[in-house]
Amino acid sequence: MRRMEGVDRDAMTARQREIVAEIEQGPRERAGGLMMLWLHSPDLAEHAQRVGAYFRTQDNLPPHLMEMVVLTTARHWDCVYEWVQHEPLARKKGLDGAIIEAIRERRVPSFSDAGAKAVFDFTTAMLSQHQVSDEVFEAVRTHYGERGIVDVSILIGHYIHGAILINAVRMGRPEGTPAPF
Repeated sequence: MRRMEGVDRDAMTARQREIVAEIEQGPRERAGGLMMLWLHSPDLAEHAQRVGAYFRTQDNLPPHLMEMVVLTTARHWDCVYEWVQHEPLARKKGLDGAIIEAIRERRVPSFSDAGAKAVFDFTTAMLSQHQVSDEVFEAVRTHYGERGIVDVSILIGHYIHGAILINAVRMGRPEGTPAPF
């Protein structure tokens, strides 16, 4: 059972309404479940939503690899809500279905693209070991530069903080969606 709801739109303060307006005018175009939870802490919500908006507009990491990072993080945290929200986006952005299924099943996918493998290896190492080897670090740097190191690292952290809050409040999957795992 869900422990906490997001801020009700009818009960929002002026500050909360400003943040929702910024979200809805940005690349997300709507303030969803997690963002409505963030609004209980408006200053945090403002900054967290801007980090998320950055990842929807950045031009360094291919969108399908960003979604691979999100799915890998969601699966690591068994965050059903994040998975259900991002699996369709991953498919739409071109992430191979076999990679998605491998992540869902906690298997290492087969990669034909060395850059994708580097990002996956970086993500799984950070999630499981909290650090990466020199080899994995250099592989990401080779494909996506130092900006890629920063972007992948912060993307993982951004979705970890979302998964923690979602799991803490027991925010399940949206009604009518199947259980992903």
